[in-house]
Amino acid sequence: MTYRQSCYRRRRSDVGSTDLETRLWLLGGAEWRAAGSPWPWAALMPFDLPGVLERAWEDIAEEVLSRWIERAPGTRPRGWWLSSAEPYRRRLGGIGVPFVLSPAMAHQQRMHPLIGRVESGIPVYWHSLGQVRAGICEGPAPSPEAPPQFESEPAFLRRHKMLGQEEAACLRPGDYQPITIVINDSGVWVSHVRR
Repeated sequence: MTYRQSCYRRRRSDVGSTDLETRLWLLGGAEWRAAGSPWPWAALMPFDLPGVLERAWEDIAEEVLSRWIERAPGTRPRGWWLSSAEPYRRRLGGIGVPFVLSPAMAHQQRMHPLIGRVESGIPVYWHSLGQVRAGICEGPAPSPEAPPQFESEPAFLRRHKMLGQEEAACLRPGDYQPITIVINDSGVWVSHVRR
């Protein structure tokens, strides 16, 4: 039996269970960072099993979602965004092209699904200035003068009528303000600031 076959068999038998690393990755946030930001390798290997992380989220969603909302109102864990009917927050302005929305990257996303990765409704990987200059990707690259801006998580949830009254009561008006994302020179979203 090859390594690939043993991974496939192991994942097929573990469909109902969620290992600790996968669980922490699906939650994201402080618990994930406190554990050293582990990756869900058991769930991601092999890459050719579509929907593995989504099924893992379904296994834990009911158990963790209400506790998450109580601790961090106006936000959702990483796994929730995997199963969201609308996976992207509304973009409000700025310059830059995310990989996930690039027609040229559709083939790459099939080969390596993390290229299309989205965190909390915002694409993680963007065309970098170096890639645009080299002709690898079409521009424009994100600009420090006009960085991409998105609606906040609470604004997204309110717009989609997913924000409960009790949860909304815990939020301040500033929580609904748009955010500006910071993208490093390699085209990776590294942080955000409120506008």
